[in-house]
Amino acid sequence: MCGIAGFTFRDVQSEKLGKSEIEFMVASLKHRGPDGDGCLIQQNIALGHTRLSIIDLAGGAQPMQNLDGNLAITFNGEIYNYRELKSYLLTHGHQFQTQSDTEVILNAYAQWGVDCVTHLRGMFAFAIADYRNQTLFLARDHFGIKPLVYTYLDHRLAFASEIQALRTLPWVNRQLTHDPQAIYEFLRYTYIAAPRTGFRQIRKLPPAHYLVFDLKQPEQEPKPICYWQPSFNPDYSLSEAQWQERFEATIAESVSAHLVADVPFGAFLSGGLDSTLVTSQMTQLLDRPVKTFTIGFNEAAYDERKYAQTAAETLSTHHHERVISANALELLPQLVRHYGEPFGDCSAIPTWHVSQLARSQVPMVLTGDGGDEFFAGYPRYYAWLNATNPPQRPAWKRQLRNLATRFLPHRYPPDSNPRTLELWARLASFIDTNTLTNLWRHDVYPIHPFPEAMESAFRSGSSLNRISQAQITDIQSYMTYSILTKVDIASMMHGLECRTPLVDINVAELAFTIPPNFLIKKNKSFPKHDWSGKLPIKKKLSQKLDNSFINRPKQGFGIPLEDWLFGSSKVSRQVDEQLLDVHNPIYQFLESQEVKVLLTQKRGWPTWNLLFLSEWLQQK
Repeated sequence: MCGIAGFTFRDVQSEKLGKSEIEFMVASLKHRGPDGDGCLIQQNIALGHTRLSIIDLAGGAQPMQNLDGNLAITFNGEIYNYRELKSYLLTHGHQFQTQSDTEVILNAYAQWGVDCVTHLRGMFAFAIADYRNQTLFLARDHFGIKPLVYTYLDHRLAFASEIQALRTLPWVNRQLTHDPQAIYEFLRYTYIAAPRTGFRQIRKLPPAHYLVFDLKQPEQEPKPICYWQPSFNPDYSLSEAQWQERFEATIAESVSAHLVADVPFGAFLSGGLDSTLVTSQMTQLLDRPVKTFTIGFNEAAYDERKYAQTAAETLSTHHHERVISANALELLPQLVRHYGEPFGDCSAIPTWHVSQLARSQVPMVLTGDGGDEFFAGYPRYYAWLNATNPPQRPAWKRQLRNLATRFLPHRYPPDSNPRTLELWARLASFIDTNTLTNLWRHDVYPIHPFPEAMESAFRSGSSLNRISQAQITDIQSYMTYSILTKVDIASMMHGLECRTPLVDINVAELAFTIPPNFLIKKNKSFPKHDWSGKLPIKKKLSQKLDNSFINRPKQGFGIPLEDWLFGSSKVSRQVDEQLLDVHNPIYQFLESQEVKVLLTQKRGWPTWNLLFLSEWLQQK
């Protein structure tokens, strides 16, 4: 886990001016890599790096060059199959100076070129300077666990782990303008999906993509190229028991692979099923108690510490917990600076706190992220299965289709009518359509209602069953740009590496073949949630934990935001003063009268989004 940055030059003479620029970029990313930093300027390319040492503590310094000096890399992440790759590359004549996974990527590029990414298992964002071919190669992992943003301006390419690093470059920052489409998407979904960011001139490299910038033809803007796509192909030839056996073996192997490290580590343990599964597997693999970390609240409705404590006692972990109180407004400027664009998942606040707690003990943890997407755990999946189709069909056809969809979600494909995308978007939204329509100024920019990533994923799943279509849409939008982004930025603010064994290419490819009826089924225990998902996870945990722990309604990583923003007259007054100021730049995009209406309703999440947007627009 590290911070990476770099840019290209127009000519060799300008390299002298670039030394201070790359140093400023690296300094802005120091929190991501407190153990060391480095810069390399060579042949019209500047590379920078800040290091958090996890593997090969003595020999993994970056930027790293290969033995003949023709290649150099700055890399953020971990490659879990690097030892296997190294063995293969050694038999094909490649030499190594270190024990690091970074050098394996360099030699993999020397062996396979841009196709090296198809051989990598892990979380990664990296840039390779190919001096012989005069190219700069950027790549991002299959699911976007590690961030990578870039800009192409004035025939120059610049990249970084975080937007704030790009903004240290004067020739980038003075050209930045806000993107209304991205701001609209943020207000509706709480995140901004690739390729957009909050700035028109800065782009996210999408997951499972790479791009190549040719310094010999700098006038040609580089285009992202996809190297992998999720492919759902349920296999009905195996029994549920056989699938359960495969699931347990795959999870065990993935957790084991994610434990490779030369430093102490622990786990986030929220009390939810996914983090409990990962922690349970860790306890089976290790000969010492696992250090676990959780955050609680004074507000009982949001506090899941009792479940985390139950899991910790059952699994005999060395458990640490912290109760946090309202400090959302105090933390807001820091969160805005590091996320670098509007980001509305308010669970970034407890994630920041649990990361701070964990970092006081260990430099690396495993998390349970990805369980809901890969194993059908979100309540909106149940709503999606129960959803009424568009009313243009005759009533008897709608009833027949709804009946088939309800009882055969694994066989019956979703409605192909394009209006179902709007239905899905409503389920995935964090603000109702009417409120947002009233809030948004209609004289600003013709706004498209869906992020490109969401729409593309939804369309790609049009031939799949309803559950698989929901999964592929979430995996390629919400999981990457909300869940994984939240965890990466909040944890790296403390120099803490988070590994996600459930967001793994091997786990994913297994999940894509499990029939949906082995993931989700009817459940009469909860009238409001008449479907039960994540069946393989629940079956595995039932070996150690009782039914009251496993089959409870999903709570999620929620926080008492209404209490924090409106619970005291002092804080509520601060919120009003900030958002009702007529000079607030949010009114470039929003109707002031509707903001007043929203504040009178004291709705936590939309108000937090407005506060985040306001702070972002005002930060320099």
